[in-house]
Amino acid sequence: MVTSPLTFALALIFPTQSGFRGRDSLLSVLTLIHAAEFTSAHTHFLPSPLQNRQFRLKLFWRLVVSIQRQVFSALSQISKHSIGLAEMVVEAEVFPAAFVSLNDPDDYVRKNVATLMREVAKHTPEKADALNEVCVCGCVFLQLSQLIVNCGGLSKIVDYLGETRGPLRLPGIMMLGYVAAHNESLAMAVILCKGVPQLALCLSEEHEQHMKSATVWSLDQIGHHTTEHAKVVATANLLPKLLALYMDASSSEDLQAKSKKALKNILQKCTLVSALEPLLYDAPSNILKHVVCQFSKVLPHDSKARRLFVTSGGLKKIQEIDAEPGSALQEYINAINSCFPEEIVRCSSDNSTTIIKRSFQRFNYTD
Repeated sequence: MVTSPLTFALALIFPTQSGFRGRDSLLSVLTLIHAAEFTSAHTHFLPSPLQNRQFRLKLFWRLVVSIQRQVFSALSQISKHSIGLAEMVVEAEVFPAAFVSLNDPDDYVRKNVATLMREVAKHTPEKADALNEVCVCGCVFLQLSQLIVNCGGLSKIVDYLGETRGPLRLPGIMMLGYVAAHNESLAMAVILCKGVPQLALCLSEEHEQHMKSATVWSLDQIGHHTTEHAKVVATANLLPKLLALYMDASSSEDLQAKSKKALKNILQKCTLVSALEPLLYDAPSNILKHVVCQFSKVLPHDSKARRLFVTSGGLKKIQEIDAEPGSALQEYINAINSCFPEEIVRCSSDNSTTIIKRSFQRFNYTD
């Protein structure tokens, strides 16, 4: 039996469930208020009992859509305030039933579901730290995010991003970032659900600055964990795009700041030489030092990468960098040069393929 407006509303949204535990009176009040407002605003359209049934059904479903919008919005507003409230919403068994509404014909219903998922996923142990609840709340956050992952929420959001455009995408973009931010395991879950290619599409298709900023931030949360995470972002050819956004004078300050931070964080984990080398030619000095630093880490341990680095002109470019003596950048350059015989370093400056090949043969440097 339906005993409250909230139970009625959630019974309409989740017909396969028996009801909602409904400990939050705020939800009942909001649902009642908005349902009453909707009904009162349309009373002059109500047909007599003798009029056709189709019109009454249409009006009824308009009421259902309005209730769906408001319920998901109310749940989002409750979830965003604290980990405890987000946990209460999850305990009400809203997921995974709510995922069905990501396919709803109404854009606002879909957006509000994505927003609810974002608000549940965004709580971090750092926020709990301010409340001296690090251990307990950190575990709760992991449980909340892991629940969304286990229920198939990530793939649903990735699909949602592929089917929407513009502001509707924003909560989904940020939800992926919030999940990935917590630890490398959850970030890998985002990767396995094809989150990076979808975010790459969002970055190229969306033109609003705040949309690009959110996408760059989410890519940062995915790529900064380990070399494997960074490799996925780099393989998607996103490093040059992040650099372009950072250097674009028309980019907002926020977009430039997020692009710079993402580049720095991802580069510090990236060991993919083919993705690093193009940045040698385009990056400004404050980014270039991170690129050169990665080469100084990778080249000493990879003979194939060393050979390609010489024949592609990478070593020549290193010699052209004007670094201050004693600077960190100069130390990285010295470390790179120490991986090669002096004659090869010297010949690389002459850009002579023949001389370089002879040097390789002379030093038996053909691995």
